Amino acid sequence: KQFTQWCRKNISPQAPDFEKNPDAVNTDPWEGLVPIWYWDTRNLNVYADKGDIENITKKINGGLNGSDDRIKWYSRTALVLLGYPPTDLKAFQ
Repeated sequence: KQFTQWCRKNISPQAPDFEKNPDAVNTDPWEGLVPIWYWDTRNLNVYADKGDIENITKKINGGLNGSDDRIKWYSRTALVLLGYPPTDLKAFQ
């Protein structure tokens, strides 16, 4: 219900009723919007802007389940986006 309201407010007033038809989230152009809705409605950018992976993990998972792996992938991705090989932390430093 909340996702439907968010889509109708932010994307299109003609968005489907996802509560009545939950499979509609798997159709174009709605697929992929659920994570964006979740991120937006929980104000997770506040934590992302601070690099606060721990609090983002808690807000999404309810705890720190998988946080070590998440931090590893975050670090690798950051290096690549900065133009370094994914495991070459020394080159970045």
